[in-house]
Amino acid sequence: MALTKLPFILALVLPAQLLAQTITAKVQLNPFHNPESIPLNLGVGVEFGLSPTSSLQLSTLYRVDHTGYGVSKGPKFYFDYRYYVKPRNQKSSGFYVSPFLGVGHQQLAPPGDDFDGVIKNHTLDEKLAGLLIGYQPYRKSSRFTVDIYAGSEYQWRVEKYSFNDFSKLPSYQLNKNRIWFRAGLTFCLRLKR
Repeated sequence: MALTKLPFILALVLPAQLLAQTITAKVQLNPFHNPESIPLNLGVGVEFGLSPTSSLQLSTLYRVDHTGYGVSKGPKFYFDYRYYVKPRNQKSSGFYVSPFLGVGHQQLAPPGDDFDGVIKNHTLDEKLAGLLIGYQPYRKSSRFTVDIYAGSEYQWRVEKYSFNDFSKLPSYQLNKNRIWFRAGLTFCLRLKR
């Protein structure tokens, strides 16, 4: 299965490597957890600098949320375009504005003890869009930097329930759209300057 994806990945990465002015690998870890609003997550990404003032970023993160009823977990994928307002000393650095799109999928924990054993599958599918502002300092003497960002995210969310056959309950879905806050601190390594 992994070998069938390799030509597709190479077809995307090799042209980007050749055309990109800069390439930055990124790692994000959010160790702070609040069951109501902040899941634990680990993310990786790569930013391809297209010009001194613009770049594209592809990133993914995996969330784990420990609620009172169990564990909810799943990935999110983001595609960001960044416009660096006034890059200083180096391409793709300084303050930026970044519109983004994303998708997510989570396997959710049952909503309570009353549903234990009754729910067969409980998932959440998300489509995401928003705008971030951020700052990515960079010094020519070091390949390491950080990326600090914050902004709003609109989430089109569809929560789906399917039940075990013995319950005789029909499957259903619930739309739960919302405006959310997205923020982060990412550690970066400039691979190509």
